[in-house]
Amino acid sequence: MLQSKLTPVVHKTLSGLHRVSLREEDGEYQLQVDDHYVRRYDANTLPDEIKVRLAMIKAIPMATFTEEAVYHNHYLFYENNHSRNLDDVGWRVTKNLYCLVLPSTLLNKLKGEK
Repeated sequence: MLQSKLTPVVHKTLSGLHRVSLREEDGEYQLQVDDHYVRRYDANTLPDEIKVRLAMIKAIPMATFTEEAVYHNHYLFYENNHSRNLDDVGWRVTKNLYCLVLPSTLLNKLKGEK
């Protein structure tokens, strides 16, 4: 599966932020918080910090890549090729896949760390 290869990475230009994979399918959200650790949510359990980012991302129409293109070129996932206004928010990569930009503190909290 593509998402399992898209582990969180430090943002290349913004300190204290990580680029994190989120897949949305059939009302379920799968957030890749670590190498082999995916948190699953539905619309009611999705954290507010993520809901806000998704709303901002979806408000800007964007062209997306195919799953196959991203599978073969992971840089397509991690690079914001859309609106620079979303550098600290995130962007849509494919129809169901998003790259969210999350503060390290939030990512650690989602992993269950204190």
